[in-house]
Amino acid sequence: MNRRRYCTTTSTRYFAPPLASIVNQQATSILFNLPQELRDEIYEQFFCSTRLAHGRHRYCSGKETDTTTNPFIRPPPNSLALLRICRRARDEIGQSWPKQVLFHFESLEDMILKLGPLPREIRNTIQHVQVRGIVFHRCIHIPPHSTTYNIRFQLFFGLWLLQGLRLDSLTVLDCSPIHEQWAREMAFMIGWSNGWKELRLVIPDMNLLSKHRAVEWHTTLLRRDGSESGAAVSIYVSRSPRPNVDSILHPANRKILEPRPGIGDDEGTWCLPRIGRGVVILKRGLHVDCEVRMGKDVWQEYERLLGWRMGDDEPPPEFSPRSGPVVYDSYDEPENYHGMGTCQVKL
Repeated sequence: MNRRRYCTTTSTRYFAPPLASIVNQQATSILFNLPQELRDEIYEQFFCSTRLAHGRHRYCSGKETDTTTNPFIRPPPNSLALLRICRRARDEIGQSWPKQVLFHFESLEDMILKLGPLPREIRNTIQHVQVRGIVFHRCIHIPPHSTTYNIRFQLFFGLWLLQGLRLDSLTVLDCSPIHEQWAREMAFMIGWSNGWKELRLVIPDMNLLSKHRAVEWHTTLLRRDGSESGAAVSIYVSRSPRPNVDSILHPANRKILEPRPGIGDDEGTWCLPRIGRGVVILKRGLHVDCEVRMGKDVWQEYERLLGWRMGDDEPPPEFSPRSGPVVYDSYDEPENYHGMGTCQVKL
């Protein structure tokens, strides 16, 4: 397997400008006889209902299992078919589709591996990302003596590598607020990271979230963006009769919790349910420039150090689809992250 085949899901061919050639105007097509505004609406609806998932599946039969034997998730083969079947449609769509599709990654490392090699101007157009977890570990070898270090990388670092990123929404699945280290890392990210306008933390069990944690996050946002900036924190809990099946990210499946007046230490906190899935949504202030900027693209400086650079031969075995089964992502709604990858493909 060569590199070209491995990189098909991250190839920039879908982002490239249309070739200069004579385009068939499809005069007899029902679609192209519609007004341009209506066609634009059709394109938008199509891509807004599309999810591009990548990474090694962390869950099998609803339980987290050994990731070295779990299958890889790929987008369905027809996910971007609208960009391939008709040149006129592709010309009309242009570069609008990266702003509308949802990019899902099974780990922070998967997110960096897929978005890192993209040109900065392409990363700048991506608007919606969903990732599972906020940390990953990586063994690196430091020359000249090839000393090995096991480094813990955080989401803050991953966003810093992706220069030009400015997401409308960044969703983090499987948050573990019971761990103090997770709380410290999240506080650091909220206080210092860029690349997102809205951060959504999906928490499997709201009983694990401290009633004061959201207040601290809100205070951090106001201190960072200004007290009159409009920065806000909202907490939602599931109202669905099937909380383990229906995504809480869908507005119809959740209800908002209002801060209680309270007295003393409880003032301004939320009365959290003892059980149930929830999501905490943090919004940056209005007119805040959240783009990741470092003056230069640091991806190339780090990819070789971390062993991510793809040579002309084989990709690293742990990231090769040949090292395990591959499944196509399956979903009824892009933000429904339950039951991902149900159709196995043998390579």
